[in-house]
Amino acid sequence: MPSDFVKGLNYLLRGIKLLNTSGLRRFVIGPVLVNMLLFAFGIGLAIDLFDGALIWLTDFLPDWLDWLQWILWPLFALSLALLGFYTFALLATLIGLPFYGLLAERTLVSIGEKPTEGLTLTQSVLYALKNEPKKLWYVLSRSLACLPLFLIPGVNLLAPAIWFLVVAWSLALEYLAFPAENEGISFAQTRQFSSQNRLLTLGFGVSVNIGILIPIANFVVLPAAVVGATLLWQEQQQSRMSHSSTADL
Repeated sequence: MPSDFVKGLNYLLRGIKLLNTSGLRRFVIGPVLVNMLLFAFGIGLAIDLFDGALIWLTDFLPDWLDWLQWILWPLFALSLALLGFYTFALLATLIGLPFYGLLAERTLVSIGEKPTEGLTLTQSVLYALKNEPKKLWYVLSRSLACLPLFLIPGVNLLAPAIWFLVVAWSLALEYLAFPAENEGISFAQTRQFSSQNRLLTLGFGVSVNIGILIPIANFVVLPAAVVGATLLWQEQQQSRMSHSSTADL
């Protein structure tokens, strides 16, 4: 239902609100500092790459197409910016693996839930590292599969929207995997869970995707996405168990 999509959008906002509680605040400092350092490094690198790219673009175009530079430069800059933001999110998530598993666990405690008896913190981190190549391949393979759409006349008008939704879905799975991995649940099972809650998952992913593209705000969006994903995961698990108990009666 459309209401599930709207509900999914709200989970990131709930995650941001919960970040400021005393029970979670100290577990967010590490990820935010990592994000700030990565972003500062990325900005410096992006400026160097952009200067080099503009020189290449200028040399590439023949003199009679110089007027195209005013059209291509903004598009080129936007493409590099988007690539930079998504690369930042990817690296920040990889480096934040030890923090995010613990953050997902402490989120349950902060809302009065007892964490599921699953893996220890060390086991959870190792399990997340083991699953990470599968998640990366899932994200990259689907993102790359969208690239040919940009080259097909007519279809390329819709290609940015399709690509945005594919990335949003992939991001939702990436963050839902943290509470799932704490319970020893595989990425394949997390994908199954998301397929059963498509609009909810997509709404959550869209909000995270938008948040990542907002400079400075994206420092807190990534840990907030872990908290929001944990709330989504926990509430849907409780809803499923409730329905199951009702059906048994």
